[in-house]
Amino acid sequence: MSNYVRIGLTLLMAATMLMALPLAVSSSSGAMPIAGTCDGESLTDASGVASAESISTENSVGGNLRHFTHAVNTLPWSLDPSSVIGPTDYGVMQNFYETLVWYDSGDPNNLVPWLATQVPSLDNGLISPDGLHYVYLIRQGVLFHDGTQMDAYDVEYSIERILIRNDPNGISYLLGKALLGYSPDYGTPLDPSVIDSTVTVLDQWTVQVNLAARFPGFNALMATHALSIISKDYILANEPDAFGTQNYWMSIHEMGTGPYTISAMEPYTYMTLWSFDYYWRGQAAIEAVDLVVYWDPQARQMLLEEGSVDIAGLFYNELPNYISDPDMKIRWGDPTFTSYFIGMNQDIQPGLSAGNVPSDFFANENVRNAFIFSMDRDALISSYFGIDMPRPNGPIPQGMWGYPNWPTQGLNLSLAGFLLGQATNPGTGHSWAEDGFHIVFYYNYGNLYRESQFNVWKAGLESLTDLGYVTGEITVDVVGLDWPVFLDARSSGALAVASNGWICDYADPDNFVSAHIRSGGQVASQFHISDGPLDALVDAAAQEMDKSVRTALYESIAIDACQKGLYLWMYQDMSCMISQAWVYGLDINPMLNGQDCNVYYYDMTWDPQLPSAPVSLTATAVVDHIDLSWESPSSSGSLPVASYYIYRGQGGSPVLLTSVSAGPGSDYLYQDYSALPGVAYTYYVSALNQLGESEWSDPAQASLVVQMTIDISPYQYPNVIVLGSKTIIKVAVFGSEKFCALNIDRKSVRFAGAAPIAWWITDMNRDGFGDLVFCFKVSSLNLDQWSTSATLTAKTFDGGSWSASDSVMVVVRASMWLP
Repeated sequence: MSNYVRIGLTLLMAATMLMALPLAVSSSSGAMPIAGTCDGESLTDASGVASAESISTENSVGGNLRHFTHAVNTLPWSLDPSSVIGPTDYGVMQNFYETLVWYDSGDPNNLVPWLATQVPSLDNGLISPDGLHYVYLIRQGVLFHDGTQMDAYDVEYSIERILIRNDPNGISYLLGKALLGYSPDYGTPLDPSVIDSTVTVLDQWTVQVNLAARFPGFNALMATHALSIISKDYILANEPDAFGTQNYWMSIHEMGTGPYTISAMEPYTYMTLWSFDYYWRGQAAIEAVDLVVYWDPQARQMLLEEGSVDIAGLFYNELPNYISDPDMKIRWGDPTFTSYFIGMNQDIQPGLSAGNVPSDFFANENVRNAFIFSMDRDALISSYFGIDMPRPNGPIPQGMWGYPNWPTQGLNLSLAGFLLGQATNPGTGHSWAEDGFHIVFYYNYGNLYRESQFNVWKAGLESLTDLGYVTGEITVDVVGLDWPVFLDARSSGALAVASNGWICDYADPDNFVSAHIRSGGQVASQFHISDGPLDALVDAAAQEMDKSVRTALYESIAIDACQKGLYLWMYQDMSCMISQAWVYGLDINPMLNGQDCNVYYYDMTWDPQLPSAPVSLTATAVVDHIDLSWESPSSSGSLPVASYYIYRGQGGSPVLLTSVSAGPGSDYLYQDYSALPGVAYTYYVSALNQLGESEWSDPAQASLVVQMTIDISPYQYPNVIVLGSKTIIKVAVFGSEKFCALNIDRKSVRFAGAAPIAWWITDMNRDGFGDLVFCFKVSSLNLDQWSTSATLTAKTFDGGSWSASDSVMVVVRASMWLP
C-alpha cells in the first residue's frame, strides 16, 4: 500500500498504543482495537476467534431488522483520521467521520458536495483562475456527535492538524506536497506560521485552502477520510495536537459528524455503532451495527451460513459456494483501485545475492519486457484464486478515468526469447539470450501468493532454454526470508524483483503515476526508476486544469510505461461481500478494499418486502390422497422464506388447511390424506417470511378417483337380468372406511339409466359400515342382449360424483322376438 515504506514506524506505534489503551469506555467512544495489516502481513496473532459474548446477538436474521451484525477480520488500530492510512481504517471511519466532498454513490470518479455545499470548480468560481485557491462553502446546521455545531474553524483545524502533527502514519506527505510544495520530513517540525497560511477562514461558513502549485486533483484529495472534519473544541479540551507526539485521546475517541457514533468498543474484539439522532441527512435506517472480529475466515463463513451475522468478508475462493444460494446476496466482481504488481530493480543494491546478473540488469528495457512476457499470469490467478481477476495494463487501475484502451501484456515466450536476444550483456558483449543468466527471487516466509507467483515466473523463464527460444541456460532460485530480513532487504533496494500492492490515497490518476512513474516517487524510488520524458508528462498532467487534456496525458503516460516495461502488473483487487438476502443498499467503494470493512451503513435499508407467490403448483390425485407440488417463489422478499401456507376449497371460499416449513432446495411436496373421494378440491399455496405472507399461487384442482363398490343381485352369480320381464333387480352399494354410502343422495341414483323404486339401509356384508340396497324395475333398464356390465351412478350430499359397475348376464325372453 502507499505507506509501506513506513511500516517500521507503524509497528512501533502499535506497540506503544497497546500500553495506553483503557479497558472500558463511555457511551460515546471506546477503547480501540489494535489490529491491522502491512503489505499483506498481519500485525496480530491471527490464531483464533475473538469472543463477542458481551454484545447483543439479536440481529436482522433474529428478528430485529434495524440491528446489523458484520463479521470482520480486523478493526482500526486508531480512530484519529490524521494517523491512519489503511482501507480497513477508512472503511469503518466513513461511518462516523465525513469530508467536505465525497463520492456519489460510492463512485470516486464523481465527487459531490458533502459537508461543503458545492464542489469547487473554475465554472462556479470557487477555484481561482490560477488554480491556487479553493473555496469551500461550509454546510450550516451540521452537528458533531456532542451536539455542538460544525463551522469553518473546525474545517481549518482539521486540515492544518495533519501538518501540525506530521504523523508518519498519516498523509502529511501528500497534503504538504499540495499546500507547501514539498513532502515534509517526518523528523522535522513545520513552521506554525507557514501551516497557518495554508488555510484561511473567510467567515464562519467559508474556508479558503491555498495551494503551492496548481493541482487539479485536490478535490479528490479532500475526499479521502484522512481529511475528515473533526471538532476543534473537542480536541483542544481533551488533548491538543503537537508535533512528534501521538494524540492518544483521539486515537480511542471520535468526534465527527457522520451518521453513526461509537457506543461501545473492546480492543481486538468488537465495535458497536449507534445511529446519530441528529445526523444532518436524517437518522440512519439501520439503528445499530456490531462489528465483531473473527480472525478465522472459516468462523466468519460458519456464522454467515447459520444466520448469526448479516455480512462477512470472505476470500474469493468461497464465492462460488454462494452464487446460487437464494438466502445470500453477493456483491463481487467490481474492480477496486487496489493493484498488485512486481517491480524490477534497475539498480540492485548490495546485501543479498541476486545471482550472476549485474546491478543494472533491469535498466535494459528489453530485459524487463522479456521478463514480463515470461510470466503466465492467467495460470497463476486461476490456480491461486480459483476465479478470474481484473488485469490492469499500467499504473492507472481499471475503473479510474484515464485508464487507457491498451491491451494487457500476456504470456509470449517466443517474444521473450527474441527480446533477450536484443539485450546485450555488458560483461561479454553477447546477448543475454546467448549467455543465459542466474537470478534469485526472494519472498517472505508464509506468503503463499508471493511464493506461488515467483515459482510460476521461474517456470516461464527457465522454459525459454528448454524450448530453444534462447541458447544460454536460464536458472532461477526462489528463496524465502524471515519477515524482518525481507523487509530490510526491500527497503534498502537489495531485491532484484519485489512483489507489492498499492492502495490509492485519493481518487485521481496522479496518485498512481506520481508514485510509480515519476522519478523519486514513493514506488519508483524503490526500483530506481528515472525517466525524464515521462517525468515531464507526469508533471504536466498534475497541473493541467482541463480534464479532457489531463485524460489524454494520463492515457499516454500509462501506454508509454507499459511499452517500456516499468512494472509487471499482476491483478486488481475485487469487491467481495456476501450478506444475507435482506441486505439492501450495499455499495462498494473502489477506493477501499472490498473484502472486509468497506461498508457504508447509512445507505443500507431494511426494505420490508414480502415474498412473491410460489409457482408451478400442481395437484395430482393418487389412490388414497392428493399430492401437491410447487416451486419456491422467484423472490423471497427482504428475508428468507420460512414456511408455506396451503389453502383448500370445495365449492366455497378456500380455508387454511396446514402450513409447511421451508427447507433447503426449491421444490416442495405435500400429501393431503384428508381429501375425500369424489370431492373436487381447489388448492392454493402462499409463502411467508418474517415480515408476512405473499400473494396466493395460481390454483390447482384435483379429486380422488371414485372408490364405490356395488353388487348386482347381492351374493348371486352370475347376475342374470331377463329383459322383457316384469321383475325387480336389487343392487347393493357398500360403505367403507373411505366411502360413506349413507351420504348418497338417493334422488340422484341411476342404475343403467333407471331411477330406484325403493331403497333401505343395512349392513349387508357385516363389516360395520352402512350399506344401501336399491330396487329397480328391469323394464326400465337401458340394457340390451349384448350388455355385459351395468353401472350405477350417484351424487353425495357434499357434491361428490360417484360410479361403480358390476357384471351382468342378459337373457332375452322369447316373447320379445314374437311379432
